[in-house]
This record gives sequence, C-alpha cells and structure tokens, in this order.
Amino acid sequence: MSYGNTHIGMRRKVNEDSFLVDESQELWIVADGMGGHAAGDVASKLACQNVSELIKSGCQAEDAIGRVHQQIRKAGEEDIGQYQMGTTLVLAKPTQSHLDIFWVGDSRAYLMRENRFEQVTKDHSLVQKMIDNHLINEQEAKKHPKRNVISQCLGAANIDALDVGNTQILMRAGDRVILCSDGLHGELEAEHIESILSDAEAPKDAVEQLILSANQSGGADNVTVIAIFTDEV
Repeated sequence: MSYGNTHIGMRRKVNEDSFLVDESQELWIVADGMGGHAAGDVASKLACQNVSELIKSGCQAEDAIGRVHQQIRKAGEEDIGQYQMGTTLVLAKPTQSHLDIFWVGDSRAYLMRENRFEQVTKDHSLVQKMIDNHLINEQEAKKHPKRNVISQCLGAANIDALDVGNTQILMRAGDRVILCSDGLHGELEAEHIESILSDAEAPKDAVEQLILSANQSGGADNVTVIAIFTDEV
C-alpha cells in the first residue's frame, strides 16, 4: 500500500515539488525543484515524468536519472523553464525482495522496522560534507546558515555526471518507508516523524499527518511525502 501528497507550505507562493506514485509500475518518486519563477516546478515535473517513462521502457533507474539530468540541462538552455533550474530526487523501486533506493540531493528516504527508525539516504549537501569531515556535528548542521546548500542536483550546469546515491533495503512484512522533500525533515525532528509513522494505520494517514505537522511547525518550504507500507514480501 502506498500514498503520496504535496503541499505548498505556509510561506511559499509556488509549489516546486513534484511526486509520482505508480503502483502498477511499482515506482515512487519525490522531486524538489529549484530555480525560482516556477522553473523548479518544471524541473521536478520533468524528473518525475521522464525518469518514469525511461524506466518503463526498460532503462535502469540510475541510468534514467543520469539521462534526465541531461534533459533538464538542455531544457533550461532552450528556455523551457529557466537556465540552471534543477531538482533533487529520491526514488524507490522493488527488485525481488529488495527495495532499491536512489537519490540525488537532500530529498530523503526513511525506514521504520519494528522499534527501529533510520534515515537510509545520505544527503548530497554542504553540511553533510562538513559532518563527514568532523567540522560540525549533526545538531550544529540543523542550524547551520548554509544547511540548504546541496552539492548534487539534476539539471546542474556545472555537473556533467551525477553522483547518484543508492542503497537496498531487504524488505520485511510490516516495514514502513517514507520518501520526502526537505520541507518535511527541515521542519520535523526524526523522533516526531517516527512517532507519526508508528501511529498511522494506513499510508494516507501517515502522509497527511506528516504534512500537517510540518506546516504547523512553520511550513517554511513546500512539503511532499510518499508512504509505502509493506504487509507482505
């Protein structure tokens, strides 16, 4: 079972997030666009639509993401949207008993299994690099003035080949996975996300309550969430 939704948030005038829930294709994508003047909206929609179409035609997910990166760059150069528009992306697709996760930027995937809740992606961001180099800790990263600076995104003019993150989750019955834009994890602590996900009876309940809570906590950004609940493997 799965469900996704998006909300403009409490402070933005345009929703530059997009998402795809395609249970027939078993594909879920969240994309968080950037570029202003609705260009981020164009980039995120291109990411969801074109990656989905390429995978449906037989392309592997990582290759599809790389090809769409080039398509978004070209679209910006041809004024379909705006030059240097871009988007983050997080994608989930099952293969046999695994759930494959691919990501670019700071859109994230989380897994809740029994009493364990964890972030399964690792942000492509300036503050994550600083954490890795032991310059700041995770608490300092949450308040860092450059916490929104990302190092990878689809469409970036200065990146020829993306560094696409990937991992696999060996799925078990009862697992709950969420994909989200930074409008969620930028507003809610992991413990708050875990509590809502644990209490939800269905994916729709989880998504709507997470979005509501993010907006009640400030809603500084667009917020998009997909929840995937696994009853059987």
